[in-house]
Amino acid sequence: MILVNVSHLAGILLILQGLSFIFHYSYVKTKSKAVPIVSILIVVFFPIMGLYLARILGIIDLGFELKKRITE
Repeated sequence: MILVNVSHLAGILLILQGLSFIFHYSYVKTKSKAVPIVSILIVVFFPIMGLYLARILGIIDLGFELKKRITE
């Protein structure tokens, strides 16, 4: 039961990491504020697709340090 709770918590943290990368990307590249808002709406209204995409983006961001590469 502990492992299930930890895996859900890790999944939520990776989703937050993916969404924070989208916010950081739109801030650094001076994109429209609609880009992160639309990404949150996709996660909320289409959770089957949006949650997995945000989680994968969070994993890629942690693995390849995308935030550091964008600011350089």
